[in-house]
Amino acid sequence: MKARNNTLKIILSILVIILISLISFIGIFVKDKNRMKNILPDYVLGMDFAGGRVFNIKIDDTVNTEYYDKDGNKVDTSSIEEGKEDEYTKKEVPVNAKELLNDDNFERAKKIVEDRLIMLGVTEYEVRKNSSTGEIYVTIPENKYTDTIISQMTTRAEFKIIDTQDKHELLTKDKIKDVKVGYGNTGTGTTVFLNIQFNKEGTEKLREISQNYVSTKDEEGNETKKQVDLVLDEETLLSTYFDEEIKDGLLQLSMGSTSSAKTSDELQDALTQASNLAVLLKTDTMPLTYKLDTNLYIESELTNDVLKVLLILTLIISTIVAIFTIIKYKKLGLFSIISLIGYIAILLIALRYTNVVITITGILAIILSAIMNYIYMMDIIKNKKKDAKSFKNISIKFLGIYVPCLIISIVFSFIKYLPIASFGMVMFWALVIMIVYNLAITRILISNSEN
Repeated sequence: MKARNNTLKIILSILVIILISLISFIGIFVKDKNRMKNILPDYVLGMDFAGGRVFNIKIDDTVNTEYYDKDGNKVDTSSIEEGKEDEYTKKEVPVNAKELLNDDNFERAKKIVEDRLIMLGVTEYEVRKNSSTGEIYVTIPENKYTDTIISQMTTRAEFKIIDTQDKHELLTKDKIKDVKVGYGNTGTGTTVFLNIQFNKEGTEKLREISQNYVSTKDEEGNETKKQVDLVLDEETLLSTYFDEEIKDGLLQLSMGSTSSAKTSDELQDALTQASNLAVLLKTDTMPLTYKLDTNLYIESELTNDVLKVLLILTLIISTIVAIFTIIKYKKLGLFSIISLIGYIAILLIALRYTNVVITITGILAIILSAIMNYIYMMDIIKNKKKDAKSFKNISIKFLGIYVPCLIISIVFSFIKYLPIASFGMVMFWALVIMIVYNLAITRILISNSEN
């Protein structure tokens, strides 16, 4: 009876490993608008594998021509009749005033670029500035969001709420405390929201605005709406009014909706657009106006051909080791190789869901963890015939090695240099999974192998 139970445990463990391996190495595919889509998250690859984008933004040197009437009021150029320009005072006004072109503002702009990159989820970047010209040079990894990220770097992001009619300023960006993105499901689809939380002073000001700009009805029952404009860099995002007084300082804006018939990719795009706007509202306004200068793609040195060769070599070496292990240790060797495959499969799934940036050093950490796990299992097998409690004793011995390695990997994870951080983060998850996986799966396969 005991032998039968042990056999069932081994069979169940092997089936679990097969299932996990299929998910990890092949994926989980579901139908999404007439196409099959893998619902597992993509690996987050560093510039070692994905390539990178190098671009620079420079001070906008545009000079605008402005006209003023005899009272000193600015006149819209389109309203001036042709041939009557001499009746107005003409001024050449640079987009960036000369007195603002100093290293303090250049440094502030560089810091804002770094803050935006971090909030946009860019984990690997390099930002440099030219102290004499104010140019900012940036290097980031290449992915499907790279162009959107670059566009965020030149946006000044001057946000304010103004009166729709007379355009006077009501509330400015400096009163914002936090901005969050959310979404809610409705009967027809999903609506994406931008939640702007104002600070104490902004909360009181928003309460006053919502009192004055609330929708009302006259004696005949006609609704009158006194509206406000939400403006970003002189462009109106939307015009709105208030149904009621806002007392908590939370302004919730609908950023659009998607129908239930649309794909998850379109919902993700809507959320991304709202998140990008949230980043602009949460970071400081650029002290100067910049424009994109150069924008170049840098291909990774590890081309697809090189990666294929490395993958083939890895598979050949792994196959040789597996065959040698099975021939030498027979059933125990077979179970150890099966266990090792399952471990690697689980680790790869974990790296997908934890958004660890994988660099060359991260790959080395995966290989190193696999070697550590292989040595651990070989030690158990070699001592199994001599010591009935070899699994327990060897596990305790290796735990004394894993714990210091785990501490070192945590320290590495917080280092700002990405190759070291990537190694640390991969090794952290590798060790945690190794400990749990060996206790749950490897123990069953090796300890019960006699049956």
